[in-house]
Amino acid sequence: MIRDGFLGELQRARRPLIIGSLLRDDLLRGVRDPVRDLQGHDGCVELLNITRPDLVADHHRSLVDAGAEVLATNTVGAAQQILSKYRMKDESFAVSYLAAEIAVGVARAGPAHSGRPVTVLGEVWAPWRMPLSGFITCREVEDTVASISSGLASGGVDAIHLQTAHYPGHLAAAFAGVRAGLSEAGRWTPVLVSVRHDTLGWEPSRDEIRNDIMAAASLAYGLQAAAISVEAGDLGSDALVCLAKEVDGPLFVSTATPPSLAWAALSDSVISPRLRLVIAARAAEIWRLSRRPPTCIEHKETAPVTANDNLSELSERARSGAD
Repeated sequence: MIRDGFLGELQRARRPLIIGSLLRDDLLRGVRDPVRDLQGHDGCVELLNITRPDLVADHHRSLVDAGAEVLATNTVGAAQQILSKYRMKDESFAVSYLAAEIAVGVARAGPAHSGRPVTVLGEVWAPWRMPLSGFITCREVEDTVASISSGLASGGVDAIHLQTAHYPGHLAAAFAGVRAGLSEAGRWTPVLVSVRHDTLGWEPSRDEIRNDIMAAASLAYGLQAAAISVEAGDLGSDALVCLAKEVDGPLFVSTATPPSLAWAALSDSVISPRLRLVIAARAAEIWRLSRRPPTCIEHKETAPVTANDNLSELSERARSGAD
């Protein structure tokens, strides 16, 4: 199980593990009475962890039934800066703890289709600026992430998925927040890091985006992230190729990656041995991934890997949705 050795589980897997991620729109469609279930906080799906845990659990179960081996918690919007819009600024720890409890309860109820025990990944989204209040200081980032991480760890998650902007100071503060939260909970879990490219007021070139995102990925690797992903849609297949060149550790594919490109990466002879997890949000996509035949994954601890430079071939396979 991931809680007993996350890196060991990833190394033993014959194919990437499938992470089932909840979709905000799907959760909201399940709310039949918004006034009662959301208490007037329209759009705050994290409140459902308190008011409708049965609804959240049902969605988790549907992902496991589709073939998910790891469940992502309903905490993408659990940062206090986001919850403050719904007059819930002080509920960050509570919604995170309850989200972990719900997912852990579903995970412990039975194995995935693969026969592995279902495990739980705590989602932590670290905002660096808000539309109305402006930029968030590094100290605020650290405190926000610490509160969410403490709640998730106390609730029993097996690992943390930290999503941050590419700015080094922001990433370092968010990572420090995770460590502080885990320390407060008295538990240690591995940390996965997704780095997204975020700009304000200008249009950077592709080279600038690539350099920024890869510098952040290298920093995450240096901070001992258990696995790394990047979210840089403007780069397309180039982002995955550059990431495989930049870091030697395990990689994963996030929900921001188009499904066709994710399948192309899974089929690429050089990138696929590096992939350890794939995040999917649609039951149909999870089902399709879970039926993918096991592949021979090379496990290299220290040997550098040179990514496939044939971007045109990878892009073409992405467009055609190659299996």
